Amino acid sequence: MEQDNKKYITLSFIIFSFILAYVVSVLFQTVASNVGVVGKYWSITAVQHGVPIVCGLISFLILQLNPKTVKWADEVLLELRKVTWPTRKETTAMTLVTCIMLLVAGVGLGLFDMVSKEVVNILINLKL
Repeated sequence: MEQDNKKYITLSFIIFSFILAYVVSVLFQTVASNVGVVGKYWSITAVQHGVPIVCGLISFLILQLNPKTVKWADEVLLELRKVTWPTRKETTAMTLVTCIMLLVAGVGLGLFDMVSKEVVNILINLKL
């Protein structure tokens, strides 16, 4: 169990690092399109690819090598194992109820919209 937790923690840190690298890339692209100095350096291919990769790598190393963060992630996994997840039948039933409620609410709002439109048209035609 301990070895599985380490694998999940490492995988989650890797995924987080990839997401962070992507966000850094998008943010730099946005800033580069509006700020000339940043755009000048961002046009260099090594900077375009290097900055996000370095940010992702640094974040992974900080997360993976920090004992407090690893302990927190391990505790999160332990708590997730305690969760009672719904069965497939329960999930299907809850999904069906949700879809029916959405349809009822949609029809109700649609009727209210049609009625209120007619009331407003009647009021406009009365020219009060």
